Amino acid sequence: MKVARRLLFLIVLTGMAISFVSGQTKSDFQLDIRAFAGKWALVSTEGTRRNSIPNFENYSLGISISGNEFKVQRNFSYSGRNFERTELYFTDNRGEVNKVPKDRSKGFYETKTKTIWKNGQIISRWSYKVTEGWIDVTNIYRLSPDGKSLICESIYKGAYPQETFRLIFQRVI
Repeated sequence: MKVARRLLFLIVLTGMAISFVSGQTKSDFQLDIRAFAGKWALVSTEGTRRNSIPNFENYSLGISISGNEFKVQRNFSYSGRNFERTELYFTDNRGEVNKVPKDRSKGFYETKTKTIWKNGQIISRWSYKVTEGWIDVTNIYRLSPDGKSLICESIYKGAYPQETFRLIFQRVI
């Protein structure tokens, strides 16, 4: 009888633990991704080739989250021109279409992107064609451990030597 009670107790305890963990996973997803929301201001840039990083002025991001929707409003100045654009991503990998700058000042590419939420990061992948071939781009958004900084990393591979750029933003609101 004692063995049967202990076995029943272990089965119930295991079921409760599984319920807790599966409930926690969904809740943690919502809490973590919502931490990206807010207004962010650029504080520094890093890259594999320093001279190829644009000299941005007054660069800010406004990020809003609604379910799987990740919306980024970019505002910045470059070479005396003001730029504003909105990008919409879906973190469930369904795909989306966004415009990205061609050559910092020569218009935009319309790109099809695929975006996922993985390991506390928002990862978006897309490609575009240049004269020499294709460029594959991976954009990774992640927060610093204290949540006060947003790191936007872009990795370019393909027709040209691989390059990595990081834009580091501080939370404003």
